[in-house]
Amino acid sequence: MICENCGKEHDGSYGSGRFCSKFCAKSFSTKNDDNKIKETNCIECGKSIYIYKRISPINCKCNDCKSKKIKYCKICGRKFITNSKKVICNNEFCQTHNI
Repeated sequence: MICENCGKEHDGSYGSGRFCSKFCAKSFSTKNDDNKIKETNCIECGKSIYIYKRISPINCKCNDCKSKKIKYCKICGRKFITNSKKVICNNEFCQTHNI
């Protein structure tokens, strides 16, 4: 028999006989880098991003959305993005106050 990872001949005594050793079996499963990354969309802006395959796409954000600081208005409770110096709620009925 021939090992699927390293290509050496072996007697097939290890596991199911596909690999010659435990090392070859484990390295074969992690060899393909394409399976480690998957494509999903940012939950904030919908932009297409790539994440590792074991990460849940439910809470994934792109780098731009991660850098934005989201705060909540103390008066109306709506969330808004802070600017560099001025922090104003973007609710059209609540734009007159600063936080």
